[in-house]
Amino acid sequence: MFVNEVLKHLDSDFSTLIGELKVNIIGSRAISVQNFKRILNYNSSKIVFVIKNNELIIEGENFKITEMGSKDVIIVGNIKTISFSKE
Repeated sequence: MFVNEVLKHLDSDFSTLIGELKVNIIGSRAISVQNFKRILNYNSSKIVFVIKNNELIIEGENFKITEMGSKDVIIVGNIKTISFSKE
C-alpha cells in the first residue's frame, strides 16, 4: 500500500501525519502539496520541498507553479518520480 511505503521513508506512523504533509496527485500532469515548511529548490524539472526532517522531491519536465499560498502549492507538468530523502 502506498501509505505504508511513504511511512517507511518517514520513519513515522499515520497519526503523526494528520495535519502534516498532504500530497494530491492528479494523473501524471498535476500535483498539489500542502503543509510543507519551504521550497528548497525549484526549476522546470525538479522541485524539492522541506518537510519536517525530510525532503519531498518531485522530478519530471516542464514544471510550472499555477497556484501558491503560504503552505500550499499546485504544480503542473510531466511528473516522473516522487520520492523522500532525509536532510
